[in-house]
Amino acid sequence: MNDGLVKYKHVQDDTYLAKLMEMEAFWRQILRFLPRGVPDFPSHGVDHSEKIVILINDFIEEWKPELSVKEIYLLYLAAWAHDIGCLNGREKHHIKSVELLKKTPVFESLLGDEIFTDLKWIVVSHSSKYLMVKVPKTCFGVRLKLVASIFRILDGCEMGSSKCPPIVYNLIDDLHPESKKHWEAHLSIIGIKLSYPKIEIYTKNIGKCEILTSHLDEEIYSVKHILDEYDIKIPKVDVKDFSIRELSE
Repeated sequence: MNDGLVKYKHVQDDTYLAKLMEMEAFWRQILRFLPRGVPDFPSHGVDHSEKIVILINDFIEEWKPELSVKEIYLLYLAAWAHDIGCLNGREKHHIKSVELLKKTPVFESLLGDEIFTDLKWIVVSHSSKYLMVKVPKTCFGVRLKLVASIFRILDGCEMGSSKCPPIVYNLIDDLHPESKKHWEAHLSIIGIKLSYPKIEIYTKNIGKCEILTSHLDEEIYSVKHILDEYDIKIPKVDVKDFSIRELSE
């Protein structure tokens, strides 16, 4: 059941909400056991999914995209399903996530064939390694390219310090130099705010967080043509050097 940590603000259908909460309970069990890959990789567990749910809430409130009830439902489902493949390793996890979905009959049974099919497309295409041209424009009444594009951007927005907790960073004895750059980048992030038409990134160190913000720019660029087609304003990444005191005011 939903433990109160996240709220699905824009789910209008009671049946969808009930199924979403049921699926969340299943996926929470998997996400708790994702190997973090310390010292190499940041978290892609429960905290990551919870924050994407919040980003979905905020994006819908700020951008006000004309999404159907089903399309919004799929965004929330993808928040929980997209990284479960990390259970079997970080590499090509977008493909592994789909494999795990197909391997677990209860998921398709609960969601139904149409939603399950759409969800698999969104999950596999959340990684920019998967070309969006492969995704159907529409499927079962869902504007699949559009939904997948929005989700890719919101996944990229989730870059806060909770992915690499300071206490864990300080306890690691042997951190690979390349990994260290990513950990310090996440640790430099104070907060993320969606404020139409900007994605505002508050950081303690603009230089250190550039590896993350430049990646987000790349994710946005990879789907820009799709957002343009649906007259959705392209988010602009706005990086701000902020103190913790200023952010709280």
